[in-house]
Amino acid sequence: MSQNFGYVHKENVDFWDFPRGFYRNQTESNLLYCKFTCVGIVSLFGNGLAVHVFRRKGSEINVPEVLLLNIAVVDLFLGIASYPATIVAAFSHRWVFGQTGCTLYAFTCYFLGLATILSLTALAIFRFIKTCFPQKGNWMNVPRTRLVIFLIYVYSMGWAMMPFFGWGGYDVEPFGFSCTLAWTHTDQNDRNYILAASIFCVFLPSIVITASHLGILFKIRQASRMFSSKSAGKQSSKAEIQFIRVSFGVCFGFLIAWLPYACISLWSTYGDVSAIPLWITPIPVLLAKSSIAYNPIIYVLLTRRYRYT
Repeated sequence: MSQNFGYVHKENVDFWDFPRGFYRNQTESNLLYCKFTCVGIVSLFGNGLAVHVFRRKGSEINVPEVLLLNIAVVDLFLGIASYPATIVAAFSHRWVFGQTGCTLYAFTCYFLGLATILSLTALAIFRFIKTCFPQKGNWMNVPRTRLVIFLIYVYSMGWAMMPFFGWGGYDVEPFGFSCTLAWTHTDQNDRNYILAASIFCVFLPSIVITASHLGILFKIRQASRMFSSKSAGKQSSKAEIQFIRVSFGVCFGFLIAWLPYACISLWSTYGDVSAIPLWITPIPVLLAKSSIAYNPIIYVLLTRRYRYT
């Protein structure tokens, strides 16, 4: 394990002094700069608006909305923490904030990213229990939901702090505009951390989210047949389906954003890094960073009651 586990390795000097040959011309670099800028603006505005909408509900807020509010708050802070530095680095065509800046950036984004996916997992589990086992759904109230959110932050902080205690590390990403976990470290201890983080922070939550929504979909199809001749049932079913659309959109949108990133990262850890075309490396990052921008759009497009709040 390297002694500089929490920092970028100085042998990657090209990250600090000049671009790594990622771009064939400056136009490509400027294009990525424009994309980061646009997505960053949409993210900050959209999540800020989502926080405002949910906060206005006050004491009337329910359990799923508490989780969605938490997701919006986390995404808002993630946008504030990540996009300004990435935009400046893209404009400068290199990472300009040094080792300490890289470590703080990677730690913050990693912590907030984990909090988002775990909040989405909690949302999926709650919707599954509430839809498939309604008689057991009443135990999940707002105070208990806040406790779950607190535990989510503790769990996320634990994983994000591990590189500071000798397990894993943070490094500049291959294209030099942002920092993340050091996927390409060859130390076996670091590799074990990457594998464990991928399983317990990405793939396992992804399985839970997918299984929960498949169960919800099956239950909704059953309920639609039962309520086909009851007007009150139709109204209830319609409201339930509308909110489930939001859950589906937010959850699967996040999975689409992060699963490619996790797969490329594991390939970098256990496979041949040189076999990954350099032009591919920013694509999973763009998808991952875009997720915090389209979550609030999903709220607006799929939920009429929030659209006019």
